[in-house]
Amino acid sequence: MAQRTSPKAKTLKPLDINDFHRLFGHLNERTLRVTMSHHGYKPTRTFEFCESCAIAKAKAKPIAKTNYNFATKPGKKLLLDLEGPFLTTRNGSEYHLGIIDNYSFKEKAF
Repeated sequence: MAQRTSPKAKTLKPLDINDFHRLFGHLNERTLRVTMSHHGYKPTRTFEFCESCAIAKAKAKPIAKTNYNFATKPGKKLLLDLEGPFLTTRNGSEYHLGIIDNYSFKEKAF
């Protein structure tokens, strides 16, 4: 009767875990170690900091959606809005400029 060898009895080929990390799409360390042993590789070296992963996981600081900085006098703060393109007017304009006074909220369009 022939003896069977278990898959775990095979010798694992050494491979740098950081190279494997880049090859397999920047997986986390735990998943990499499991995947490497499943494919017959033994991780060598320690898992190093990956700048690409740090950039991908970075979050921007939240920005306030409201502005409580209102004007104290008429004309002190103006809000501008360029709108268009619209149908061309007789003098060739396609865009409109809207101006709103932040104090009185009066609007003017050009």
